[in-house]
Order: sequence, then structure tokens, then C-alpha cells
Amino acid sequence: MNKRAFYTTVLWLFPCLHLPGEDKPEKPPFETLLRLNADKLFGGKVVELSGDRFKVAFQNPEEFARGFSSDNLIRPKDLHGNQTALIDKVDHVIGAGDKNGAWTSRFMVGQEFRINFIIKVPILLRGSQLNVQISSEKGALITQFFNKAALIRNGKPVKQEVTPHKEFSGSPEKWFDRKAEKVPVEISFAKKKLNVKLKFKDKDTDMVSLEDDKTISGGKVEIQFRNLTFAIGDLQISSKLNRPWCEEQLKALEASGKLKVKEDAPPQEQVAAQEKKDPAKEKEELRQKEAADEL
Repeated sequence: MNKRAFYTTVLWLFPCLHLPGEDKPEKPPFETLLRLNADKLFGGKVVELSGDRFKVAFQNPEEFARGFSSDNLIRPKDLHGNQTALIDKVDHVIGAGDKNGAWTSRFMVGQEFRINFIIKVPILLRGSQLNVQISSEKGALITQFFNKAALIRNGKPVKQEVTPHKEFSGSPEKWFDRKAEKVPVEISFAKKKLNVKLKFKDKDTDMVSLEDDKTISGGKVEIQFRNLTFAIGDLQISSKLNRPWCEEQLKALEASGKLKVKEDAPPQEQVAAQEKKDPAKEKEELRQKEAADEL
């Protein structure tokens, strides 16, 4: 094997390298690298990536496993017989939780975010807990079973709010509709305000809100549960980009040789199909054939 062939093989195996004597290709801008590597960063299906915002959807267990580390996550394939009733009619189910556990995103959200999902809770016990929170080293925003909210800084609660609705106050076993096949949930933070919404019997309810005098810097999404059996589906998270985190991840991908810097070449079948459907090329081929026949 000559040197040129050797280097070409190495380049094919390690696309981040370049041939001797050739200029190193210019690295694409941040926006392009983010678009090309978004699936690696967020795990799920990135359905929106525009300006300084992104939206990622988790609609099956495989996507969820790529985007979240999970303790005590029950996959649909592990449910048998009567157990499957737990996930029945839950759209795009990603999994279920039983007793105690915690699920944490592998990615960071930014200063403004919105989290939507569907939940089904057929079993509630006294002392059942479900917290959805955004956590970082500096603090956390926590929702406690959708009717309480708290702001934590330096490990201490600095502000707490409870729902103003009497019918939704107190322990969840007293008010949560366990017969509901699915309950849509929305947790959002924008303009320094946290809002939690539930939809019972086609009626949207603003459960609780909490205003913060400072915009949080974002963090990881965490779902923590205790003494609870539930299923969750159609998880969608939209947020402002946490650019420092994104840049960090792109550098890590580059160092490992896994950074994607250009679009994948289309499959040969696709290229052949496109060429076949090219009217101009078909016309030229026909002209050449006719000219050859005349000869």
C-alpha cells in the first residue's frame, strides 16, 4: 500500500484528520455543528432547532434511554398480562415507574423551558411523591405533584407556593384522578415565572405558579418518584439553548473523533433514483442513443 492510499484509509476511519500537505478543512460554525450533532447531544428526536431554541421529543423507550439516565424505569416490553393495563392508551409511551426511582436528563436546558408529557397514575398511596425539577449546582426549581412549587438556592428553599385551588390541595391521593386514562401536563418557565398546568376531563387548570426575582441559569431535567406507580408518554422538552454546555459537548465529540462535520452522502439507491428521474439527463441519453443508431 502506498503512502497516499494509507493516508486515505486513515482519513476514512478518522474523518477529523487530514492528508499531509493538504490544508486542514475549516471547521463549520457552531450552528452547523449543532444541527449535525443534535441527536447525539439530546438523545431524542430533535423536531425544532432554530436560533437560540431547541425542541426534542421522546416517544419511545429507546429515545428516552439515549436522553436520560434512569433508575427503576420499566420498559413496555417488560410488562406482561394484566400489567400492560398500566400503559394502555398512553400515547407514545416511553416507560413506567414503580415504587421509588429517579430519571435525569443527560442534557441541559437553558433559562427558559417548557416540558410537556402525558401521565397515568392508577395507584396512589399515602405518601406518594412525584417531583419534576430543573437542577443545577446553583439551585433548582421543583414542582411537587403538580400542586406545589419551590425554588431552591444553595441547598435551601427560598420560596414556596401551593395551588390556590381547594379541590387540588393536599395529598394527591385525595384529588388526583386515578381513573383517568391519561393526564396532559405542562411545566414551563418564562419571564421569571414557573407555571404548572394539568388537563382533567378536557379542562385546563393552572395548578400553581411561582415567580422568581432572578432568571435561573437552567440545568438538567429530573423526574423523581416515591411510593408511586405510573406511566409516562409523549415527553417533549423545548428550551433556550444552554450554549456553554452545547459547546462543551461538541468539543468532547471532536476529541473522541465522533463529531459530524458534514452531511451524510445520500445512499446510492437514492442517487440512482434521482438520476433516473432527471428529465434533462434522460433527454441527453436518448439523443446520444439516437446519434449512435444513425451511425
